[in-house]
Amino acid sequence: MCGRYFFDQDPPAVNRLLGTDFDESPLDFKRGEIYPSDRMLVLQAEGFRAMTWGMAYDFSKRLLINGRIEGIEDKRTFAEAVVRRRVAIPATAYFEWEKSGSKKIKRRIHLAGEIFFMAGVYNWFRVGQERLPAAVILTREAQPDIAGIHHRMPVILRREDLAAWLNQEDPGGLLEGLGTCRHENLSMAEG
Repeated sequence: MCGRYFFDQDPPAVNRLLGTDFDESPLDFKRGEIYPSDRMLVLQAEGFRAMTWGMAYDFSKRLLINGRIEGIEDKRTFAEAVVRRRVAIPATAYFEWEKSGSKKIKRRIHLAGEIFFMAGVYNWFRVGQERLPAAVILTREAQPDIAGIHHRMPVILRREDLAAWLNQEDPGGLLEGLGTCRHENLSMAEG
């Protein structure tokens, strides 16, 4: 599960990292620690956009902030979105809480301080007269070194899979492989 993450960079930093030249016009998104319902920066095949984190559905009193990658193409809530509305959510860390007796210790999980991208999907929702996009972060079973803290983790896209993900492609079972890809450089720290 991913209930909070951290990102304090701007679109130019993402462009430099990826060697892209997407429009860097100012967008209204939160920087720092990102919570559900905050506006977040996302990357689409066409460039950057700000979206709300969390989808509001009539069947749930709470925002849906995560979606399980396993069998996602069969889930009515996400089936069309995973085919047509994919995003990559830049982050420099995500947070999980480790239980230690009666205390919970906040753990910052990151890839050596680098920007990484979490897989997401979005839908459109009507707010008054406006249609606005809202996204969820896709999750998978945690890899062994994270599983002791939480049994789920965000789907972290490898750089070589980023373009295929954003272009709605599924070469060689990309969608299936995202749930099992191991990231050797994940580090953990308190806080």
